Amino acid sequence: MAILPVNPTGLGNPNPYFLGLNMTFNATFASIAEQLWASKLASMLPMSSEVEGFGWTDPAKRAREWVGARQADQPAPRTYYLTAKPYEKTMEVDAFRFNDDSFGILSRSVSDVATMLAKEPDYQLRDLLFNLGSQQGAYQIGLDGLSHWNANHPVNYYDAGFGVFNNDYRGATGVGGIGGPLAMNAYVTARYDMMQRKGAHGEVLGIRPNVLAHGPTLDAIARELLNATFLGLKSFYGQTDNVGAAENMMRGTVDSLMIPDFGSSLNWLLLDTSRGNMPFTVGTREMGVYAQLVSPTDPNVFQSHKYLFGGYSRFVVGWGHPILSSISGPVAGV
Repeated sequence: MAILPVNPTGLGNPNPYFLGLNMTFNATFASIAEQLWASKLASMLPMSSEVEGFGWTDPAKRAREWVGARQADQPAPRTYYLTAKPYEKTMEVDAFRFNDDSFGILSRSVSDVATMLAKEPDYQLRDLLFNLGSQQGAYQIGLDGLSHWNANHPVNYYDAGFGVFNNDYRGATGVGGIGGPLAMNAYVTARYDMMQRKGAHGEVLGIRPNVLAHGPTLDAIARELLNATFLGLKSFYGQTDNVGAAENMMRGTVDSLMIPDFGSSLNWLLLDTSRGNMPFTVGTREMGVYAQLVSPTDPNVFQSHKYLFGGYSRFVVGWGHPILSSISGPVAGV
């Protein structure tokens, strides 16, 4: 779902040029919003109020042979609440310089406001995924009350007898050293482990990772792993003898998504985005609301000959079900 700007009409400026800046903001915001990588990994859900609750039930148990009376199970509803946060971007430009700017350079301030504001969901989701900025602390808690990246997610929230599953492979954790730095063995073991995950009913869910998300630092490695026809391997899935050059059996098994905003991070994500619910969530309340104070009677212009151009959005980033996502990298917990 594209994020479209919502702007009030009648900005109260007598100069038609400034009405054009409102249109510039709208067009720029919409263009950037259509390119968000967040929309490829997260469900973009409109919110009807500041706080929105998202609910679901775990899969029903498997059918049983009908011996004796029927045995009725009760659905186990669960909820996850998200609170929209406000984000603003404002630019101040000297009115005299703006009016004398025959090249139109300073009018780009409006495009800058729109660009940064539209891009903010990407930045906030990145910070959530990597425990950065304002997304640290309590925001790292996911749907089951644990940190989203965790080695002990309950398979069945209400019955500990079903065991746990791990979606944090950083530092090559788990039996046999699952995951770790991006390489063939790390990718194969993480993918295999995800595909074995079970639902609350105790049966394999059929998770099929289809996206490997990573930053620029890992782009060459990801391209080789997923696109090369042949690979020269020293070891493969526990085998160390007579490996050598071999056909790349993992070629094309998932799509590589290089995300520049991940920067120099050596962590990588393995995700299943093929289902109705995405691995992560972006709840949108108000997106791209624009305002400007450019009238001669506005206090900032009257007192200090300053024009103000600004916009705001209200949204929140959150987690999806941990069974749909995994993180891996060279250092545990980082």
